[in-house]
Amino acid sequence: MADCAATTCEQFGAVLTVLEEMPASPQTTFRPPANGTIKPLFSTDLLHPAALPSYPSTCCPSRINAAMALARSKGFRNNYSPDTVSGYYMIPADNVGYQRAWGGDMWLSDLEVLGYLMLDDAPIAKLPVLVAYVQQGIDIWGAHRNGGASWNRGGGGNGAGALTTYVFAAAMLDDPGMLADLKAADMNDFLEGLSFYLGRNGVALYGANRDTIDAYWGGVSTGDASTRDMRDPHGYIDGGPIPGGGYEANLANQVSYLSLLLRALPAFRNAWPTTNSNLSAIVGFGKRYHDHKTLTLPDPCAPAVGTYKRDYGPSGSVSEGFADCIPGNGRFPSLDRSNIANRVSSFLTLLYQYVDRRLP
Repeated sequence: MADCAATTCEQFGAVLTVLEEMPASPQTTFRPPANGTIKPLFSTDLLHPAALPSYPSTCCPSRINAAMALARSKGFRNNYSPDTVSGYYMIPADNVGYQRAWGGDMWLSDLEVLGYLMLDDAPIAKLPVLVAYVQQGIDIWGAHRNGGASWNRGGGGNGAGALTTYVFAAAMLDDPGMLADLKAADMNDFLEGLSFYLGRNGVALYGANRDTIDAYWGGVSTGDASTRDMRDPHGYIDGGPIPGGGYEANLANQVSYLSLLLRALPAFRNAWPTTNSNLSAIVGFGKRYHDHKTLTLPDPCAPAVGTYKRDYGPSGSVSEGFADCIPGNGRFPSLDRSNIANRVSSFLTLLYQYVDRRLP
């Protein structure tokens, strides 16, 4: 672009693939990953569209259609920057939904594509969308396998959604190599793995494990925005200096929608990595956020009033794998059940309401 937009400096991107010889069936051959040295030629014949549910489109008047889903999925995204913050400036605006190349926005747009694939449109209409979206996952897999990409981007949302795309592609192809690589993946490479975890008593919470207890409490006491994605080191409540705000507000609804899709599609759920109990954390957080919103109660910790490490903060002991806190009446009791999530899909909200009632 002559002038960079809010989220990217790239207008369009495409890939030229050069092979030594023509594939046996070019019309059914995926382009190999654009990044890295591993260049397998997967066939679209490997796809398992029959694994997709077929919920009635009448459930959701605001749903996206096939043309919209395909437009969001078919272009090359170049989503492989190792930069932990500004990698999305390399993602072409024409090749993502709403021309919004920021990770949290792409994630929401992609989840609408997956929601579309779970409706009862004719298979002939859905197949091009499925092929295009799985191609995105093949590219993510290739870049991750090459070891040169990062999608946690600090835990704040810039790289959000890459693991979702990767897992869905592996599930639809049912490729043993991709599935094995997922099971062996370092979950801290992906935002979905870094930022959602199981706290005390198995409660699913938001927050990235990337700094010290002192930094967390410094953020809580001063409202320091640099800690807005940090997890609660005591394992009781959602993270950040204002739980429910900051990056949690940017990402919570996406996880809620993702949790529904994982519950509704067994192949997708079975392919999701279980390292660090991440599958349970994603599904648990998403369902909890839909039902309860922000979680700040119960919380036995004292608020940030008085002197640090005397009146509030860590007590010095550890239990259940988390630091114990100086006891009190809770840090943010008024924020429990608050909802300031700022990325919303009316389509996926309706789909959630319809499907959730029909799932165990």
